[in-house]
Amino acid sequence: MHQANPDDQHSCFLCEPARKLVFFESPAFFALAGLGPVTDGYSVFATKEHVKSMADLPGLLRSQRDALVESVRGRLANRYSGCLITEHGRMAVCTEDSHDHDPHCYHAHFLIFPGAQDVSSAARSYFSKMQSFRELGSAMSHAANQGEYVLISPAPDCFNIFSGPLNIPRQFARFLVAHKAGSLHLADWRNNPNWLKAEAISASLKPLFQHPSLT
Repeated sequence: MHQANPDDQHSCFLCEPARKLVFFESPAFFALAGLGPVTDGYSVFATKEHVKSMADLPGLLRSQRDALVESVRGRLANRYSGCLITEHGRMAVCTEDSHDHDPHCYHAHFLIFPGAQDVSSAARSYFSKMQSFRELGSAMSHAANQGEYVLISPAPDCFNIFSGPLNIPRQFARFLVAHKAGSLHLADWRNNPNWLKAEAISASLKPLFQHPSLT
């Protein structure tokens, strides 16, 4: 993987992740401390290849996805007491001049908010449909048959898929989490990247992810 330039606001943080932020890597996936931490331990779990969403992964990678997410989530939850996972799947990006979405390419990734409160109820009014599942694989199989969707998982046995988007704010999941926490100014990571805090989070997490069983 290449390294992003911290001063380049248009480089894709997933195509060219900053090495100081990456705390876990496998042949097909990696995890990094996210810029603009809304919560302590805020992380991003992503594919190395360009895929529209986690629901669009080829079959051989789905079981790897599920096992790794469970392990990453468990380690973060043990440290930070609970872990909220979200994904905005198949969102329309790839344009540098979009005012509605972040200007990065299609690149499947989960946002992980350790210690965050459940925002599923707040998300419901932004969509026409919602369905809940007890396993990530089942939730992703359902999402694969939707168009644009949002996953919100407040617990390891609860995965809510929202579809039929109505009027979604920019950086939707971050907006909901920041609003719930009373820190709405943190919703836009580009305005509040806080590189030093993200790097400190990554440094603190790396020792948790050195165990070979994770890969």
